[in-house]
Amino acid sequence: MKGLRQYIRKHGRHFTEELAMTVTKGKWNSSEIMEKAESMVYYNVTGSTVGDIVFLTNYAKDTGKSFYKTKHNCVRFALCIVGEYALRDGAMFSKWVGDTKEFDLTPYI
Repeated sequence: MKGLRQYIRKHGRHFTEELAMTVTKGKWNSSEIMEKAESMVYYNVTGSTVGDIVFLTNYAKDTGKSFYKTKHNCVRFALCIVGEYALRDGAMFSKWVGDTKEFDLTPYI
């Protein structure tokens, strides 16, 4: 994957908002997602980035499963994962990297 080392040096093993919107179909943007998350009394104490939450929310929507039709349920999924995510910092990003064969990260550095 082109630019992976430089990307990790700059952003760690986390998604930026732009990368998250690019690699998912990006149904909801960061302001929509974070507004919903805050209405669910979410405070980021895990070290996750907004990009991580955007990725997870839109990833849930991209699965096409009926439970994830609403923004509320997709954000709830993301917050559950982020709660566990703190225990395995960078796990979702690392999984995405492992699943992705070809991708140029240099525009996101």
